[in-house]
Amino acid sequence: MAKVLLHKPRLPGMSRRAWLVLAITLGFCALVGIPFIWMRSLLIEASSQAPPMQFTAVTSATAQQQLAIHEPATGCILGAYIDLDPSLQLKYMCADGKRTHRIPAEFEKIVGKKHGMYFFYMGYGKEFPFDWITKLADENRYIHIALEPNDGLDQVQEDEYLIGLAQDMGSIDAKIFIRFASEMNGPWVRYHGNPTKYREKFRLISRLMHKYAPNVAMVWCPYFQPVRTIPDYYPGDDAVDWVGVNMYSVTYYNQNDRTPAIEKTPQEMLQWIYDQYAAKKPIMIGEYATTHYSAMEENQAVNFAVNNILNLYRDLPLKYPRVKAINYFNTNNLELKHRVNNDYRITVEPAVRQAYMDATASGYFLSGTDDYDDSRVIQGKAKAVLSGQTLSESTRIVVDPGRVDGAVWARFSLDGAVVHMAQGRENWAVTVEPRELSVGQRRLEIEILDVNRQVLRHESFDFFVIR
Repeated sequence: MAKVLLHKPRLPGMSRRAWLVLAITLGFCALVGIPFIWMRSLLIEASSQAPPMQFTAVTSATAQQQLAIHEPATGCILGAYIDLDPSLQLKYMCADGKRTHRIPAEFEKIVGKKHGMYFFYMGYGKEFPFDWITKLADENRYIHIALEPNDGLDQVQEDEYLIGLAQDMGSIDAKIFIRFASEMNGPWVRYHGNPTKYREKFRLISRLMHKYAPNVAMVWCPYFQPVRTIPDYYPGDDAVDWVGVNMYSVTYYNQNDRTPAIEKTPQEMLQWIYDQYAAKKPIMIGEYATTHYSAMEENQAVNFAVNNILNLYRDLPLKYPRVKAINYFNTNNLELKHRVNNDYRITVEPAVRQAYMDATASGYFLSGTDDYDDSRVIQGKAKAVLSGQTLSESTRIVVDPGRVDGAVWARFSLDGAVVHMAQGRENWAVTVEPRELSVGQRRLEIEILDVNRQVLRHESFDFFVIR
């Protein structure tokens, strides 16, 4: 038996501000004679602000977690695209003397955190940039290549170029993601319209990469809409290592005042892909950005950007734990001749930059290939049953809610149905049997009750049952 910590250790007590408010209120109640039962309800409400409960999972074996290639056991790889941010001055010139990339260190000095992954676009048929990939890999970063057949899918053949590209990628000591022909469900790309051919070409590249480059993870990445044809383009579980999604928060779609988008949250954009594929594949947000200045309106949307960034990044560990990588598209599209629409940068507007810094400060957002979320997992041989992780073996889950005055009972519910009720802390545990559950996402809820069966604490976490 081995134990794995599921959540951060509990910090003692309420916040100083909560205690001060409580003390003043209790004094007032004593003066005016307000019944004690009302004060008790206030105490319960105040204590609900306490840190999360601590869970321990005891597995029946020491099998390793079934992770996809480059998938972190816990946490989310923090990534970005920075090559089209003109406010960044430092550039790297590739060995071919043609391509340049912005230097990550300058970007990270501004946003206050090292990022674990950077991506760049590479036209299919172009030379493999050994030197740039080596530089990123030497800095313990994942390399993310958006490989685009912009001349159409017919150019993708099992020929000298493709085999050589796979061999080149396999020869380099780097952890690489290939996001091949993303947004294929949208008519704006040259590889849209023929799902059968798309699946064939994706599978071809995947087969050769898996053969010659085991350090490459294949990412299949549609745009978040339209959803109707997305499943038609799915190449199959054996060809796809990660499922991605590209999405942008804008005030109007396509700079058209007849198609407002300001009410569309990034969580809504993510939801369909997450619901369809998270149970079987790790999810990558291949590209995300939010405008803080719209060319159509010629107006700032700073609060819009701040709220989108804070809400999305803070929701990932809570509601979307299978999102294991996210890339911010840090560009100023106002300076692109072919796409003058929005300024998406987080480097120039102080409020937007601060929101990004606050939202990504947690150790949950990983800064490199050697990083891991040590706030949510301790080292050990047992498989961790963390929120959002996979579960395939019998697991006993023990709860420690910390100090909760009046706590007598613990009630466990699985997918809304009560499965266990226990009195006494030594019995506050439940065994989950994946073989008795259907494959997919499940939710375990734990309620701590007083002697009258009134709820004092209530928390939950999600996991995925696999076979």
